[in-house]
Amino acid sequence: MKRAWLGLFYFLCTPLILSANTPDSAPAPQSENVQADVAELFGDAGWFGRYHPHFGYRYQAGDTIGRIGGLSSFDGFLPLFEGEDSNSLFFLDARLLIDSDSTSLGSNVGFGARRYLPEWEKTVGTYLYYDTRNAGYANFSQVSGGAELLGDFWEGRLNWYVPTGTRRKQWGSSMSGTDNYYFSGHYLYGGTLTRYYQAAMTGVDMEAGRRILTGFNTDVRAFAGWYHFQAQGSQQAWGWKSRIESRINNQVALNLSVQNDRVFNTTVNFSVSFQWPSITGLKNGPRMDLTARDRLGESPERLRAIVVDNQEHASASNSLIRNPATGNPYYFMHVAAGGNSDGSYNDPYETLTKAFNDPRTQAGDLIVFDHRGNTETGDFTLAPGTQVMSSGPAQFINTQFGQQLLPGSNTGLFPQINGSFTMNDRTLLSGFRIVTIDESPSIKADGAQQITITHNTISNDANNGIFLENARDIFIRNNTLQAIDDDMIEIVDSSGQIVIADNTLRSLVSDAGPAVFGDAISVSVNNDAQIDIDRNTITSEVQGSDYGINITTNAGNITTRIRENTITGVDFSLAGGIRYTGKSSGFAETTITDNIILNDDDIVPGSAVFNGISINYQNGSANTNLSNNVIATNDHATGGRGIWLNYQTSGTTTTTVNNNTISDSTDNNVFYYGLIAEVSQGTNHDFFITDNKIGPNLFNIRVDVTNGAAANMQVSQNIFANNGGTSGDLLIYSENAGSDLTMQIFNNTAYQPFEFSTNSGGIIRIQDLADLSTNNNGVTVNATGNVVNAP
Repeated sequence: MKRAWLGLFYFLCTPLILSANTPDSAPAPQSENVQADVAELFGDAGWFGRYHPHFGYRYQAGDTIGRIGGLSSFDGFLPLFEGEDSNSLFFLDARLLIDSDSTSLGSNVGFGARRYLPEWEKTVGTYLYYDTRNAGYANFSQVSGGAELLGDFWEGRLNWYVPTGTRRKQWGSSMSGTDNYYFSGHYLYGGTLTRYYQAAMTGVDMEAGRRILTGFNTDVRAFAGWYHFQAQGSQQAWGWKSRIESRINNQVALNLSVQNDRVFNTTVNFSVSFQWPSITGLKNGPRMDLTARDRLGESPERLRAIVVDNQEHASASNSLIRNPATGNPYYFMHVAAGGNSDGSYNDPYETLTKAFNDPRTQAGDLIVFDHRGNTETGDFTLAPGTQVMSSGPAQFINTQFGQQLLPGSNTGLFPQINGSFTMNDRTLLSGFRIVTIDESPSIKADGAQQITITHNTISNDANNGIFLENARDIFIRNNTLQAIDDDMIEIVDSSGQIVIADNTLRSLVSDAGPAVFGDAISVSVNNDAQIDIDRNTITSEVQGSDYGINITTNAGNITTRIRENTITGVDFSLAGGIRYTGKSSGFAETTITDNIILNDDDIVPGSAVFNGISINYQNGSANTNLSNNVIATNDHATGGRGIWLNYQTSGTTTTTVNNNTISDSTDNNVFYYGLIAEVSQGTNHDFFITDNKIGPNLFNIRVDVTNGAAANMQVSQNIFANNGGTSGDLLIYSENAGSDLTMQIFNNTAYQPFEFSTNSGGIIRIQDLADLSTNNNGVTVNATGNVVNAP
């Protein structure tokens, strides 16, 4: 008993004793032969026998069963009782654990006993521990233990783990908009509640293995085994494991383990440990080829950290779905065949007319949801905040969980309304077939804000398909408009954000009652605006229509982006593709890119005027980018222009025309001018016309600077079609007193003459005039009048 208490006292006080020693009080070494044991620390007082205390550090990298990330441990092993023959040992084993990811703490404190059985040449052992762990969100404790059988070559062990106290703790929850949506009454419920838990797991593990290699101070052992853990709220974790242990000397050991189960999946864990003065605690120093009797002083092999499962449990939250813009629950008025009641989900209205006659609908701030595929006649006015949807397309609403699919939508049932809709502030119309036969637009608004029109099919043989006036913030997407007898989409004197995208607008000979539309898309703004017209398909087969896209700006700073539209006319059924007229004194940022504009030839060749893209600035300053457009007609556009730039403003402009294809290389004299730039006012105009494919046209590029205006123009790296029907690749004029044009012309692939001419006082300045022909494929250069070399 004396040895036990003195040993325990020394184990606890050793750090203080070591820290109290100073160099002056340390004894001089008596010998150069120092044993790797603790004899010098504890002396020969008889406190310890064959096995002495040892201390160490172990780091485990990677995940393992019930633990994510690395783990550090500071270890101490203390023999308490040793038999007189050193064949039995009772010990204390303790350690401090530190989680590498969160620096959370844990501990192991255990007692064990081992007995060497000479007649069997085996060591048997058993141990009992109390463990703790801070798992980040919960603190757990457990009682664990095990039994082992150690032989000279083979060994095996079985460990068990039983949590005590708190076994499972919910540490948080979250709401999401995933799944579980349903209507009840006039409201929509849904969403998912996810609860987060940490649970300590009860379990057992077993392994068996043998020594596969031994050498000088080295032992290598391989193990295989199984385990099982379970906890409330977790699947049962039945798994297998394997481990290789290498003791590279009597102080350092390496471990590599692989585990797999359906809860923690496959994990790989590597550890390195250091024990001082030795792993075994043997008094007589390092040993190789260890026998079963040599291993009574080792720490038991077991899972050091309590096994914890991080759980997530999802269930229907039955949350009332709200409009995040207002914070109020969405109120639904349902319309369905056979209904004849109050518009609730279980007792819907039979017709849209009855739903709109309900005072609650007239109050606004609700969704009218039409589940029918029927036909109804009527003209409907939406109150502010009203969304009118059918079940035909996939319908999405904004909720506190983000954008969510409306249950019961995407059925393909589109109600037909013989009549019209009038929009209001914050209104939406989606999923209807609208047929209008009177003198009214099919969808209209005056002075409204935040208008959304999507997934409708519209026809009107007497007026506009969509007509919005004095509106702000307009979104028109994924609609089909056909057989319209006026502008298909007309927006007048509006402002804010205007988006017209992914629509199909057509006037086909095959349509019932084909009508000649004006402009397919016509927009005029009278204040600051951002206009996005993207990915629309516009087709006209009926002669007499105007432009595919027609934009007019009257006031404000305007950003316009016209991108990836396809505009097709047949035999000059369209006057042109895209027209932009800038009358605002503000600044214009205009981008027209990646559009396809075609005038297809029908059976009979034709000849008329067709302008691909025309831009006319009458006021203000502007940056303009025309890039990657394809503009072609295989009819002869007599007097037509592929790109027409007409600048009548004293403001500052910069224009880039890059990488466009203008005309049809399989024909000749397609446009009268492939590109024409006319500058009649202002002196701060820069043009960059580069990398385009142009021709064959009667004239591929024409420039006119008149009325005392001035411009700087770079024409470079363009490829002109080699066609005998082309009269000139460049036709350049600077006319009237004070007109001044400076040009840089180089690296163009040109075949037909460059013509330069001035009249009545104009001047053309050309950089490197002497080498102009050489720098442009040896083309013929003809200059008349005041054409000079630019410095």
